[in-house]
Amino acid sequence: MARFFTLASGSSGNSAYVGSSEAGILVDAGISCRSILAGLDAQRVPLEHIQAIFITHEHIDHIRGLKVLMKRLQVPLFASEPVLEFLTANDAVPAGTRLESINGESVPVAGMRVSSFRTSHDSIHSLGFRIETADDRRIGICTDLRF
Repeated sequence: MARFFTLASGSSGNSAYVGSSEAGILVDAGISCRSILAGLDAQRVPLEHIQAIFITHEHIDHIRGLKVLMKRLQVPLFASEPVLEFLTANDAVPAGTRLESINGESVPVAGMRVSSFRTSHDSIHSLGFRIETADDRRIGICTDLRF
C-alpha cells in the first residue's frame, strides 16, 4: 500500500516521504537531518527503507539537512544537472555521493517509477516529480510554483 506524508512544508523547510511499508524515497531535505530522522521514526519508517533522495531545487529550505542526511543514508541523489552542479560546487553533498541527473525521464526506485518535469521558480533549475507506486497510485510533487 502506498504511503505519503510530509515531514515539513513551508519557508522554514520542505521534505516529504513517498513509498510503501517496505521502501520509499524522500523529496527534498530542507530541515535538519535530526528532524527528518525524527519524522521518519514517528511514522515508523526505518532508515534502510529510504532508497533515494530527490531534490526539487537548490534553495536552502529544500536542502538544509541534505549533506548530513546523505552521510547517514548513502543513497543516490537525484536532481537536475544544474542543481547537482550547484550542490557539488557549494559543498552541499559529501564527497562520493552518487549523483543522478533526472531530466524528464522515468527512473525505477524503491519499487516505484519517478519522472521529473520542469516547474517555474526563481532558482537555477526547478523540477517537480511524478511518482507511480507499485499499487498503481500516482502522486505529483511540485513546490514553490510561480505563475
